[in-house]
Amino acid sequence: LAREWKEGFADSVMLSDLIVEAFHEAHTYHPGKKIAQLAFNKNVAPWRITGDQKALRHAFSEIILNALQANPDDPNVAVSIEEGKPGEQHVLNVEVRDSGAGFSAEAAERAQEPFFSTRNVGLGIGLTVSRRIIESHHGRIEIPPSQLGEPGIVRVSLPLAN
Repeated sequence: LAREWKEGFADSVMLSDLIVEAFHEAHTYHPGKKIAQLAFNKNVAPWRITGDQKALRHAFSEIILNALQANPDDPNVAVSIEEGKPGEQHVLNVEVRDSGAGFSAEAAERAQEPFFSTRNVGLGIGLTVSRRIIESHHGRIEIPPSQLGEPGIVRVSLPLAN
């Protein structure tokens, strides 16, 4: 995953299928006692992105795993996808929402730094790797700070396939 990605990705990837695969992958690494739940309408528009399918699945798996770890007693993840707003043509916005306590201002700012973590599990490189993969696909990742009592949110924007 540390390799450099080049232009000319060959895979045309159905984003909804990728999200479901990433959730199942993340769930296998989640040691929670309660079965994790994914709230996601798989029958959304059949949007496709172009990229390295394995790398993108790994990026979303890391994001979803963090969401599952945010509240191990109630590991619920909600994912929504929508087409970009005017001015963001040909972009898909993916929002991953957890059931935890959210990101403090400091955690939101530092979450994508290598080896930064607010937990005592993991190495703190999952979101760093996710950011690198997403950016190599001409996308961006955003982690806004949460208000008190609100869940954590990770937003990913990726270009639509032509």
